[in-house]
Amino acid sequence: MRCIMPTTENDYYRRIYLRLNTRIPLQMTLNMDVKGAGETVLKASLLDGPSSTGIVIIPGLTVPRESCFRLLHSFAPYKTLLYDIRGQSHSEGEVDFEKCVTDVNTIGRWFKNKYKLKRLIGIGHSFSGICLLKASMDRQHPYDLRIALAAPFDMSRATSGVPKRFTKLFIYLYNTTRWLTYKPYRDEIFQRRHLYRPNEFAKNPYVGALKLNRHSVMSRIITLTPKLEDFISGIALPSCLVYGGNDKRIGNEEYFKKQYAIINDAALKRGFGVCIMPGLSHRFNLEPEKEFVLSCNNNEIIRKIEDIIKAQN
Repeated sequence: MRCIMPTTENDYYRRIYLRLNTRIPLQMTLNMDVKGAGETVLKASLLDGPSSTGIVIIPGLTVPRESCFRLLHSFAPYKTLLYDIRGQSHSEGEVDFEKCVTDVNTIGRWFKNKYKLKRLIGIGHSFSGICLLKASMDRQHPYDLRIALAAPFDMSRATSGVPKRFTKLFIYLYNTTRWLTYKPYRDEIFQRRHLYRPNEFAKNPYVGALKLNRHSVMSRIITLTPKLEDFISGIALPSCLVYGGNDKRIGNEEYFKKQYAIINDAALKRGFGVCIMPGLSHRFNLEPEKEFVLSCNNNEIIRKIEDIIKAQN
C-alpha cells in the first residue's frame, strides 16, 4: 500500500516507532488476562521482575498498551503490570468511569496478593490518572503510592482534539506495515477492530481506539468523570501529580496556569506533591526522546518514588 505522506515525515515517524519498540526483550513480557469489576476480562502484559515492589501502569484513553512496552521495560527489575482499560484495544466491556475506578483497585489487590508484594505503586495516565486518584478514596485500596501523569483538571477541556502528530503516526504505521516485522504487532494493532481504516481514524481517532459509538463515547466520559478539584481533598496519601511542561492537551496556557495553581494549593493542604517535568508532553508513550522516558531509563522516577515513600513513613 502506497504511503500518503512525504518521505521526510515517513522517516520521522518510523524512527519514533522504532525507538518505542526496538531492543525490548519481548520474551520477558508475559501477555495475560486479568479480571476487573464484574469479571470483565482486561488484556495485560507483565514484566516479572525479581523485586518485591510492584508497579501497575494504566494507560489513558486511546493509548493501547502495545505502545507502552518501552515504558514497561524501563521499570525493570520491578514487577510491573500494564493493562488496557475496559473497552480499549482487546479488553472487554465499555469505557465507564466508575467501573474503571473499581478495576483499578480490583486488579491492584489481585496483583499484590498473587505475587506477595510488599509495596504496590500505581501509575495512571490522563483519564486513568483520574481513576487511580479516585480509587484511593476506597479505604481498602491496595496501593502504597499513586502517581497521576497528566491527569486532566476537567475532562471537558482535555478531549477537544487529538494531536496531529498522534493521528499522523498511526496513519503512517497503518500504511507501512512492511516495517512491522514483529507479526503480533501487525495483527493486534492494525488488523483487529480497535483501529479503523486511516481515513476514519483521522476523522475521529477516539472511535477506533475505544470501539464505541462516535460522539457518545467522549460525551459520556465527560459527563461522568468528576473534576479533579472536586475530590482532591479526599485523595489518599502518599500521592503525586505529574504534569508535562509541553502538554497542550489539558487546556491552553492561561487555563493550565489557573487550574494548576488551584490544584497545587489544594494538594499542599492535603499534603502531597504536584510537579512539572519540562520535557514531558501529554502523549508520553509517543515521545520517547523526552525527559520522562529518559528519566525512567535512568531510574530517576524510581528514586523520586522511593523518596516520597520514605518521607511519608
